[in-house]
Amino acid sequence: MVMEAGLDEVARFLELADPPARPNARSARRVMAAVAWHLRTGGGWRALPDGFLPWRTVYGWFRRWVDKGLFAVLMRTLARRQRRCCGRRPTPRLAIIDTQSVKCIGVRGPRGYDAAKRVVGRKRVLMVDAEGHILAMTIVPANVQDCDTLSALDEGKPYWPSLRLGLFDSVFRAKRCEEWCNLHGMRRRVVEKDPDQKGFVVLERRWIV
Repeated sequence: MVMEAGLDEVARFLELADPPARPNARSARRVMAAVAWHLRTGGGWRALPDGFLPWRTVYGWFRRWVDKGLFAVLMRTLARRQRRCCGRRPTPRLAIIDTQSVKCIGVRGPRGYDAAKRVVGRKRVLMVDAEGHILAMTIVPANVQDCDTLSALDEGKPYWPSLRLGLFDSVFRAKRCEEWCNLHGMRRRVVEKDPDQKGFVVLERRWIV
């Protein structure tokens, strides 16, 4: 039921943001149902089961909405709404930034080798608020050093001009990370490990991202 309600809400947003030009156009609800299947299963577009719209129709609408930046607008809208639900102001002042390297095959974009994680694939770069709501996200090859991934957030950061403090782990100690924060009007704070720490320990507020 939650999934159905979520699809209905996303479909309404898309239809308002990008009204169909023809009265007989496929409904956004049916398109999003197929997109949800694709995201949930990881199956190829051509593998859409019977009962969904033709895969070319689904992929065409999906690419149209991506190119118009509607999913990015949707994520920012949801983040503001969820912050209100948590009793917070819609515009955050704190951001927590981190990366995650994941394995992938060499399809649909470049990949690289992360020697520290021993992963061949891509690196997700995430900026979230104090509640974990995604503020900006991008993907780079896994061989890009963490300190050099921040520039990939340049497109998403300006949508949150209220941000004043960024929390990072120790791999972001480089001077260029501080310069990136200064450029975007934020202070940088590196959350250091305890000198006596042994093994994995959840760091203050860092666990949220």
